[in-house]
Formats: sequence, structure tokens, C-alpha cells
Amino acid sequence: MGRVLSCSLRQFRFESVDESSAVVYANSVLKAWTNREGSPSALAAALIGKTPNYGVHQPEKRKPNVLVKVEAQLETEMHYGALGILLGKMLKEKIPAFKALRPGSDDKLKQLGAAMASSGMTTLFYTSAVGKKQKLETISIEATDIKQAAASLCTTNDAPDLVFVGCPHCSIMELKTLANLLQSKKMRKDVELWVCTSQYVKDRARKYVEVIERSGGHVLCDTCVLVSWIKDLGIDTLMTNSAKTAYYAPTLNEVNVVLKPLKHCIETACRG
Repeated sequence: MGRVLSCSLRQFRFESVDESSAVVYANSVLKAWTNREGSPSALAAALIGKTPNYGVHQPEKRKPNVLVKVEAQLETEMHYGALGILLGKMLKEKIPAFKALRPGSDDKLKQLGAAMASSGMTTLFYTSAVGKKQKLETISIEATDIKQAAASLCTTNDAPDLVFVGCPHCSIMELKTLANLLQSKKMRKDVELWVCTSQYVKDRARKYVEVIERSGGHVLCDTCVLVSWIKDLGIDTLMTNSAKTAYYAPTLNEVNVVLKPLKHCIETACRG
């Protein structure tokens, strides 16, 4: 998900992270303190063991300034991602606190944060508004808003040449879910399945990786489809469960995109 460089100061954990989706996850889920840095400044922090004291390193800059009421049930990781894309465009650099949001798993929050960082500049969110006494600007998100956000990320209805999962990188639990969905199934000959994760996770999830590869899928490490030349490999249409991928791929990869939940992606790839 990105490089994390850290040092301790009193009770706080200050870090420098060079990947936008990793920043949001680190701050919001892992409770780290890091700004959204570029690779040069993250490298500089690694060399000297310090990072500049600005932005969300400062307690007063970590306070939420908008309350988000989600008036919808987020059923899948795709819906969390679609919500993130919508909010990133609306909030820009604002820090949201959610009301009436069912937190979901860390993996779903990972998709939410990655998408917010893709379409906006958010570095931190709070899954609960409990304890926030100050009066905040309030926005409401309806089910139709999330549906429209997801639909806006689809550029075609064509069948995919490539099904891609793993942006941000898959966790062990996500590889387990994939393996369960692919158990005793085979990929269609005209569809590729790429799954991206870290080498660390792949080494610790070998039994799940074996199921994925036995089905015809490929588990790739320490890279992402967004930085690959899939167009030159003959890929015209990509299907993914990642709103971040769907947001960037039409521009970075010059391919059409279909955004669907993971289960739908696998069913499409194996439908024969």
C-alpha cells in the first residue's frame, strides 16, 4: 500500500507515508499520524529520521470539520469505494466524521479511504461522530447517490478481458474470500484474472494463493495494474471491485472499466 517511515515522540506515532491510500488507512484505521507526502519527502524522512511538523501531525489539524450521514446500507466493498469517490469530490481536504455508518471490516474501510484519496485530498476520517461536541457542517448521502457514483465509474457494459482485484493490495482475508469464491472453478479462456498483494501477504497465504492459481488466476506482488501497460497486452475492458482502479484506469491505462462487487467479478470471469 505504500512505504511507511516512523519514529516515536511521546505517546504519538509520527510517520511519513508516500502513497495516498496508505495515508488514509494509516491515519483512520491504524491511528497513525502522517501527512500525504510525495516520495522525495518520504525518502528525506527516512534519511534523517524526522518528518516536518505540519498538517495532521498537529492535534488541532486532526479535528473533523464535516459530519457525513450515510442514509444507505453499504452492502459490499464496491459500495464503500463508490461512497469514497463521491465524498472525495465533495470534501476536498475536509476531514469527515461519519454518523450512521456501519463501520464494516478494515478491508472495506481501506476501499473507502483509498477512493476518497483518489478523487480528493482527504488524509483522515472518523467512523463515528461519538464524542464530537462541536457543531459541524452536515451532509447526507442517500442510496441513490452511491448508486449514481458507482455507475459514473463504469465506461462500458462490454465483457471484460481482464478482471483485476487488489488496489489497494489484498489482505490475507481478501485472498481467503477470493479462494472461497474460486473453489472448484476455472477461469474462462478469454478472461485474465490478476490479483495484487504484497510479497509478505502472499507468503503467509499460500493455501489461498494455490486455489487462485489453480483456477487460472495470477497473484502478483508489489505492483498494481494502474502502473502497468495492459493496453499493450491487448486489454480493452477491465472489470474490478476497486473504485480507485475504476477512477484512474480510463486515463492511466486507456481502457474501459466496469465496476462491480467482488462476487460479480469472479462469477463473470468464470462464467462459461
